[in-house]
Amino acid sequence: MTPYVVPTYPVVKHKLPGTERWAELAQLHSGGALWNNGTWVIRDIRGKTGQISNHARGVAMDLSFRRIEPAAWASTTAAANPSHSCKSA
Repeated sequence: MTPYVVPTYPVVKHKLPGTERWAELAQLHSGGALWNNGTWVIRDIRGKTGQISNHARGVAMDLSFRRIEPAAWASTTAAANPSHSCKSA
């Protein structure tokens, strides 16, 4: 598989709001099973000195996953966003 690199995107000097929001929504909609380990940082691709990472362009994120039981997921999601109901299938 070819790594996804966006060489035409510029290196940015700060986090991009859309990327941050996407990571926030991933965490919310997963009920906390996903969490953000980081988005923006100026760095090269691991193991490829001189090749800028998508993180430096503000369009990448590192998410981690942990298994959460369905009942815990529903209560976590409801507490985080009371305006949305969360029903198990």
